[in-house]
Amino acid sequence: DPALDISAEERHKIVSCLLDVMVLETSEPITVGYNVKLSSGDVLDVKGTRKLRWGRESSKLYMQKSKRAPGYKEKLEFATKFADEISQGLLFEKAEHIPLLAEVVKICSFMDFYGTAVEHILKSKNLQLFPEDEEFLNTASLGL
Repeated sequence: DPALDISAEERHKIVSCLLDVMVLETSEPITVGYNVKLSSGDVLDVKGTRKLRWGRESSKLYMQKSKRAPGYKEKLEFATKFADEISQGLLFEKAEHIPLLAEVVKICSFMDFYGTAVEHILKSKNLQLFPEDEEFLNTASLGL
């Protein structure tokens, strides 16, 4: 999307983050914790669980294994959470573009990133890959 105004070098760096990700599955929910400092000066410890967590700095995507074969609802829930996690991780500095990327990734994920489906989704959103990006992806997928 030209509105993003991201150089080819930066786009390739972003994509490389995804290509370098190691996926780790766990049977247990992923526990996350945050410390929130309140205006009173008190610190509130917040803990929760998630099915996905992307450690961008460590290039690791933690995923909770499904205990059964997923139906459409579970696939859609996963696609939504996956898309949100990836989009927020990639575009954390361009938050206004996260919703569009999340929508595209969610739909493509639900379609298992099938090539012609991805092309159709991009076209329907008036998006396309630049030739230099296609070349980068082809080179990266071949490991050159």
